[in-house]
Amino acid sequence: MQRGPGLTDFQPGISLCNPFPRRARLSSDAAYPGLQVHPSLRSAYAHIWKTRGVLGFYQGYKATVVRDVPYTMMELGLYDLVKSKCHNEVLSAALVGGFVGYVTNPLDIVKTRLMTSDIGSITRVVRDIWTKEGPQQFMCGALARASWLMPFTTMYLPAYDVTTRWLLDRQRASTSSAER
Repeated sequence: MQRGPGLTDFQPGISLCNPFPRRARLSSDAAYPGLQVHPSLRSAYAHIWKTRGVLGFYQGYKATVVRDVPYTMMELGLYDLVKSKCHNEVLSAALVGGFVGYVTNPLDIVKTRLMTSDIGSITRVVRDIWTKEGPQQFMCGALARASWLMPFTTMYLPAYDVTTRWLLDRQRASTSSAER
């Protein structure tokens, strides 16, 4: 029985974090050279276990940290700055999410390549992309990434602010009632 398009080698990690399982059909194009497609999640897990062992499930972890730390630092710092200037949490979150997603796209490209190839080092991945495809490849998909991150940050950054204000109000209320 055909189950649909298939799952990629890196899909298991995504599916563990995503409450809405999805199938992706990704070809071995310029963005994902050497990508292997599997008919099921079980097949992808089995392939990773058989070919790379337990460490295969963590392939690209360092590159993910290298991408996420600068992204988060810029995102949170710029969000407070932009929010203080325009006084609109939702607009600030959208602008910052799109901008930071766009400028950190090269880190995302390197992370994805490291996770979907057998090249074992960040430096070698960067050199490989630069020499074989040119520097423009680092911005491949940058607008799509920014477009995806804008609504995401528009939801979670203002939600964080609302929750923080609510908790602070509760703390102040309990402190003032305890003083009485």
